Amino acid sequence: MVSTAIKQDSARLGTATGAFAKKFLFDVVGMKSSSWGGTQYATSWSSTLGDMARVGNLIIHQGVWSGKRVLDAGWTYKMTHPAFEDGNTAYGYLTWLVAKEGQRSIGGGSFTSNGSSAGGLLADNCSPSAIWQKYPHGLSEAPDCTYKSSPCAQKYDVGSWSAQGLGGQFIVGHPGLDLVLVAKNYS
Repeated sequence: MVSTAIKQDSARLGTATGAFAKKFLFDVVGMKSSSWGGTQYATSWSSTLGDMARVGNLIIHQGVWSGKRVLDAGWTYKMTHPAFEDGNTAYGYLTWLVAKEGQRSIGGGSFTSNGSSAGGLLADNCSPSAIWQKYPHGLSEAPDCTYKSSPCAQKYDVGSWSAQGLGGQFIVGHPGLDLVLVAKNYS
């Protein structure tokens, strides 16, 4: 998608995905030690812990950096809430979410009652779930919250999320605490 947009307006957007990322993200938020090859999101972004934390802070603040909108607020909201509650309550747009029910692991299996999975995801029972207040997808028949045994009502919309990369790269966001944790080579 980014490559197609670049081809349509290369004078403004640059000539390659790496240059696009540098101009519109890396330079804007002060990421000095990152590069993106543009081939795959999961394996071609090279970064330091500090730059990973900058991305986490950008997401946790709904796409705003130093008072400037960098990412669309609607997009960051969809990143941190279930993409399709009737399919998997633990996955947003490119992020894993804390979910009390209806979640699936990377391998497709269900989580255990304590929130762990053989698939490698960590569902934290102490963190708030990511729940839509009003479910927005026209393609989904899911109600606003599909939980059957866990309460759906939360006073604040502060569900925790994580971006997980190849080889144990983690960016974990907890909006209720204004907290971002990062790890590299976690195993």
